[in-house]
Amino acid sequence: SPASVGPGVGTTVISPITTGADLANFTVTPVDGSYEITQALVTATAGSGTNVYDGATHSPSACAVTGGYTGDLTCANNPASVGPGVGTTPIAGDVSGTGLSNYSITYVAGSYTIDPALVTATAGSGSGSYNGSTHSPSGCVVTGTYTGSLSCANSPASVGPGVGTTVISPIT
Repeated sequence: SPASVGPGVGTTVISPITTGADLANFTVTPVDGSYEITQALVTATAGSGTNVYDGATHSPSACAVTGGYTGDLTCANNPASVGPGVGTTPIAGDVSGTGLSNYSITYVAGSYTIDPALVTATAGSGSGSYNGSTHSPSGCVVTGTYTGSLSCANSPASVGPGVGTTVISPIT
């Protein structure tokens, strides 16, 4: 007694109940037993991911709870989204559900990395004949998969009026 135990974690004393028609003819020494239910071992693995800077926030992969028995446990990433800036953000897993004391939870952290966007700033160029005036090269251009609000300017912004070749550099 009792005939069954649980479902929660803990140790239950089991006592024998002796019955029979001739019970009065016996000296029964009861010896108690026990039944121990230990915590279920589960792992909560936080989400991870990588992306290149695109000016937006990003969500890591889903947080997951795994183990032999997970019941109604769920896991959420903390933080749920990262960015938009460049860098690596650690991600933790927050576990919720009923009966958390019945579980031994191992937490595995994740991380989300946003790498810098690769862009090219190309200074303007041009050519012309001597006419006594300064000349303006073509405009400086920023190119790449994501350029956001980047712009560039030529340095120097104008050349001449004398004859010669001038190196023009982009200024971002």
